[in-house]
Amino acid sequence: MAIQDVEDGGLKRKKFKFDDLLIEEFFGGVDPYEDPNENSSISYEGKDILTCICLNVELAVELGKHLDGKDILNLCLASRHFYNTVNTYLLSSVRSWIEYRAPEAGRVFHFRLYAKHLIDDPLKRTWSALKEGLTTPPNKDSKVRKVPGLKYLQLVLGRDKCCRDILAIMARCGHRMPATMHHSLLRLWLLMDVSTTKQRQAMLEMKNLFTDVNLYNIQMFLVKLSLLFNDPVYGPCSLDLVQLMMGQKGLFKLWQLITRKKFYKLSDIVELKLRYDMPFFSEGTYWIEHSLNAVQGIPIEDIGQYHREGWGAGGTHLSRPDELVPVEAVRRGLNLDDHLNHMAIWGYFDWKTGENLVPSLEEMHIENEAEVLANVDTTEHWKPKHVLKKRWNELTPEQQEEILSDEEDDRLRAQAWTSTLDDDDDAGSLDGSSDSDSDEASDLDDEIRRGYIVP
Repeated sequence: MAIQDVEDGGLKRKKFKFDDLLIEEFFGGVDPYEDPNENSSISYEGKDILTCICLNVELAVELGKHLDGKDILNLCLASRHFYNTVNTYLLSSVRSWIEYRAPEAGRVFHFRLYAKHLIDDPLKRTWSALKEGLTTPPNKDSKVRKVPGLKYLQLVLGRDKCCRDILAIMARCGHRMPATMHHSLLRLWLLMDVSTTKQRQAMLEMKNLFTDVNLYNIQMFLVKLSLLFNDPVYGPCSLDLVQLMMGQKGLFKLWQLITRKKFYKLSDIVELKLRYDMPFFSEGTYWIEHSLNAVQGIPIEDIGQYHREGWGAGGTHLSRPDELVPVEAVRRGLNLDDHLNHMAIWGYFDWKTGENLVPSLEEMHIENEAEVLANVDTTEHWKPKHVLKKRWNELTPEQQEEILSDEEDDRLRAQAWTSTLDDDDDAGSLDGSSDSDSDEASDLDDEIRRGYIVP
């Protein structure tokens, strides 16, 4: 041990200088003069603003609240500082992001139900280190705990967004839903995750998870979905497509269908139906007689198997939600069959005033609308201008003028296809003579058959 002179804040001081043995023996290996915050302090000099934000845990978590799952993943790949900061408190970070963006989805799709999406704690924390106030089996004390990672985050946020998109598109098509429908759709997706009928029945019997309102909403959703898939004139007056979508593992394929990301071709629907529940042995004699190994590119052994428990692994039929919900409603005495007609007409008019109802902007809101509706024909959809026209007297003169101008554009666009030409009108001919064989005006029905529908 020795004494040395040091300078502290412009003043000269003396301090003891200990060797490694003394520090280890008397101070537990920690230098008593060392500032514990000195090494852990963060230097922001020469760093850009994004790096400075990512180095701070609170700011990094706040930044993640305003990003979707894909953007958070991209930021982790692009910024090592953000990746390291998030991994330090991964469980808390994921919980904060889910609570901010999709709180109900986080409660419904609890991470303990999705063990395959959990990862080892990045800091290798064990259960014994977190045992205060908790009861854990002794064999878990030395194991590194499992925590939800970015894959689980994308699962929750993605399902929440898909449910919102489904409701928004149905509202734009005129099929409005109650405000509580979003929570019911999340529970419907959870039910469709279960792979056996008995487990689905047991889950439906949990009144703290599936309330009477949830059962009513799910039945209403099935009614509205059947209206969406059936035209009152052209049909097909069948529930086959509804049953096919309810037989899938979750609502993602339904989202793909109504956003036209997939299943917009007849061959895609046929392939999905073949895999699900086609009675092959009664209707597939042609392929058996000709010893064919595949139908529509699907192996013979995969046809009609997806409707079985375990997604084809079991031997009995896996009951769909549209089969289980009415049974559970009868068990609870809800009498949903008395409400089917009301479910079909709900949301179209006000029962007190008789006034027609229009979907609100909140009901029609779709995040990243241009990307989601890129393949969707929105010609017959409700649009924001219809919402504004519903409260015309509340609009400013500028808003009214904008709507009138838009309406005039639509009228002129339709007039260009339906108007007749005067005898002295030679529009469309460079030399003043018509190329057509007849001077008769075009019939409106002919123009419609050519593919243009007058708005």
